[in-house]
Amino acid sequence: QWREVVTTFNKRFTVPFEIDITNQDDVILKGTSPQKSFTFVDEETRGKVNRDDLLKVLSQGEKRALYILNLLFEITSRQKIGGSTLLIVDDIADSFDYKNKYAIVEYLKEISNSPNFYSIFLTHNFDFHRTLALRLNIYRTHRLFAVKRERCLKLIQEFYQKDPFTHWKSNLTIPKFTISA
Repeated sequence: QWREVVTTFNKRFTVPFEIDITNQDDVILKGTSPQKSFTFVDEETRGKVNRDDLLKVLSQGEKRALYILNLLFEITSRQKIGGSTLLIVDDIADSFDYKNKYAIVEYLKEISNSPNFYSIFLTHNFDFHRTLALRLNIYRTHRLFAVKRERCLKLIQEFYQKDPFTHWKSNLTIPKFTISA
């Protein structure tokens, strides 16, 4: 499974490194933890690098992509085992560049189509919210916003359609929309 996950990761995500599992036989035969090796790759350089040195030069988005590798393995394992899984994802694409954001959205789309996988996506990024809603065909009744009023937190149904600016422009006589505009 690790080989499969690493291949998926290397194909989907745009990062300046490739990952490989160096002890595949031991993982299979002895049940040991996989040892990951990293090869730094850019236009001029290609070479093995240790994980700690790699982490010093990676952006936040690239570090987060590396973290996603473990998530991919866990999801792949659960898909093979079967059974119901509730996946709660909180701002998974925060600090990703556009390519990696798209890669994770496509992966989340595949997961949401898996039988026995139930997902809750949390985000404060409205653009990511809209992208997920459109790409995953999430019904509007299943898209909720958290709203804090006084000392109470409520979940309300999304009322913006595809373009919040149109909604704001049509309500400019209301002070809070004027301030937003």
